[in-house]
Amino acid sequence: MLFEHADFKTKGLSVSVWQNDKKYDLEVNKVSFYFPKEKGEYVIEVNLQTDRGNAQYIGNVVMK
Repeated sequence: MLFEHADFKTKGLSVSVWQNDKKYDLEVNKVSFYFPKEKGEYVIEVNLQTDRGNAQYIGNVVMK
C-alpha cells in the first residue's frame, strides 16, 4: 500500500497489525508498506505524523 498525499509533508509513518492479541509491526519504507501474506483477520493501526498534525487510523483487514 502506498500512503502519499500532496497537501502535507509526511514526517513519520508506523503501521501495526493485531491478530489474536499478538501485535506485528510492519516494515515501512518512506510512505509505503505491505500487508502480511498470511491469511486471516487483522486489526490495522496506522499512525501518521505530518507537518500539519498527527492522525491515527484503525480498521479491519481480511486477508484471503
